[in-house]
Amino acid sequence: MAIQYGIRTLTLQPELQVQNGVPTLFYAHVNFPAPGIGAKLFNIDTGSVGFVIPKSLLLQPGTTSYYPWVEPTGQTMTLIYKPSNVSPTGEIVTVHGLSLQGVDGPIPIGPVKVLAHDETTHTFMMGVGFGLEAISHYGPVDQPKPWTSAATALDNPFLSIEGMSRDPGAPFQAAYAMSAATFGGTTGKVVFGQTEELLEGFRFLSITPDPASPAGFQLPWVDLTVTPAGGAPMQTRAQLLMDAGIENMFLSVFQPSPPQGGPATQVPVADWTNAEVRIRAVDAAGLPVIDYAFINRDPQKVQFHLTDTNQPASPNEVLNGGPSPQGGSFINTGVHLLALYDYVLDAANNRLGFRVR
Repeated sequence: MAIQYGIRTLTLQPELQVQNGVPTLFYAHVNFPAPGIGAKLFNIDTGSVGFVIPKSLLLQPGTTSYYPWVEPTGQTMTLIYKPSNVSPTGEIVTVHGLSLQGVDGPIPIGPVKVLAHDETTHTFMMGVGFGLEAISHYGPVDQPKPWTSAATALDNPFLSIEGMSRDPGAPFQAAYAMSAATFGGTTGKVVFGQTEELLEGFRFLSITPDPASPAGFQLPWVDLTVTPAGGAPMQTRAQLLMDAGIENMFLSVFQPSPPQGGPATQVPVADWTNAEVRIRAVDAAGLPVIDYAFINRDPQKVQFHLTDTNQPASPNEVLNGGPSPQGGSFINTGVHLLALYDYVLDAANNRLGFRVR
């Protein structure tokens, strides 16, 4: 199938924390259509899907009524973010008129379903990932738990930019590229849409369209080798998530992986200290898309820390993970992967790309 390219792009320069070349969290200002609200700073998270917004921002001053540009859906939802265990709860509403502050002016976002949370947590999250469902449930406001899975309850803002399309020949293709390359030391770069020139140098993994998965795609499969200290290498296929919302890595080994018609069994690793982790993937031509390794020598839950000072993509800590969304081994790389690679989600062509920086 021929790759379809667009001709139009829009650029955002998010705020970015960087120390010694290691990227941490990305932030962007989101503009609201009510003058009294203005712009609010949101964490850009490729490890979740959907806006999580304090409900009070969406209510008309001095009332319990939403602004006219907010439509209740009659659904309620609870999210649990890992590893923080922050758990916002609230209503799902459709919001019109949001925008990002782009390099050349506002970048309008189409109508999106968001979580208007009750503010028991101080959460301003913009989830722009795919494939991984946060621990979450939703259902009618008046219905007690247990509810149904919330995998498709919220919309991905970065794939909801006004004018985006997946149609062949559309000028503004549904895609976005993300880079930790800095401009003045404090901003990264996000480009919405794609062109042949923009994608030069990227290599791609196919991703499986799945309407039951968050943002409509399953995570890709890569080769994972884990060698515990003093132990034998464990080789597996694992689903990979680049999560720009955390500095840790979640890691789990299951066999068989991918599962072969039944449940896989987790291979326990009691201690990740001094374990070697290698992650590899090749494209359809056999060329490397991702290939890096690190030794988990010095795990610490400290910002800007590297567990392996010889590898800038190493996390600050490796945590035990559960099964991948499709039931096999799982890698959540954390944001430090962007110290080595630029990242692109090309939804128009069902593929995920990486480019060596």
